[in-house]
Amino acid sequence: MAASEHNEGSTEGNRKVIDNLMLNQLGLRQEDVNTALTIVTGDQSTIEKIRTLKRFLDDCPHGYHQYGWVLPLIQLWHMGWSDLERILDTHWGSTSHTEKGEMHSEDASTFGFINELFGRKVKSVKHPDYYPAQALVFDTLCAEVLKCWREYYHTDNLETCMACRQPTLHELLQDAQKIVNSYLSTTSAECALHGDLTENLFSTGSQWTSPFQGSTAPAQPKGDQVLANTILRMRDSMLHHEFQSAIADGDIGRAMNVMGNNLKDNTTNHEVAIEV
Repeated sequence: MAASEHNEGSTEGNRKVIDNLMLNQLGLRQEDVNTALTIVTGDQSTIEKIRTLKRFLDDCPHGYHQYGWVLPLIQLWHMGWSDLERILDTHWGSTSHTEKGEMHSEDASTFGFINELFGRKVKSVKHPDYYPAQALVFDTLCAEVLKCWREYYHTDNLETCMACRQPTLHELLQDAQKIVNSYLSTTSAECALHGDLTENLFSTGSQWTSPFQGSTAPAQPKGDQVLANTILRMRDSMLHHEFQSAIADGDIGRAMNVMGNNLKDNTTNHEVAIEV
């Protein structure tokens, strides 16, 4: 499709773009367009303006000009980019400036700390650089998942351990499900926060000190705050990895299910989702 001269930064401009595409470039008639639902995709800003257009014209008596035939959906790449921004913003944690002006974090459960540890240059900002941000999330997830397997099997050498155990595929899947339940679920994060570590899969960590002081400081958790925050970060990172895998496989249903699960998890965390 050819580009148009209309301003896509406004609601009216997006209406003109849609009319130009459907009526002028595709040569469709208004009465024909109105008979079928048409998916219109774009970034978050474009979709927001199209939804605003639909709300404004909801009472319009003319079928085409009501734009009820438009189904606005955020493009998958923009959806993934927005999810990356959310993950970094949620799990970046508190940072301070060193004498050299560099960002520094003391909390090992945060991406701010890991970014410094890995020597990366990722920044927790609106619209972060896509590939460096994704590499930070995926590299951290890979290292921590391997650590979970080592903790689960009580070994420092997974290769030697697997050679000795020689588990079947069914056994590996069962163990993987146990690891997900213990280290990558909202329930396990709540158990860690409240000190209910019945599985005792992690060794006891050092006492967590809140960065907040005085009357603004939240109550000290009974359990391991760092572990709880780490589990939530791993859970969100794994969901993003699953979303990207679904897109690579061309499985749009799976990708939408992941986003739906993301929305549910991030609106029911309550006190577990404490920003550090």
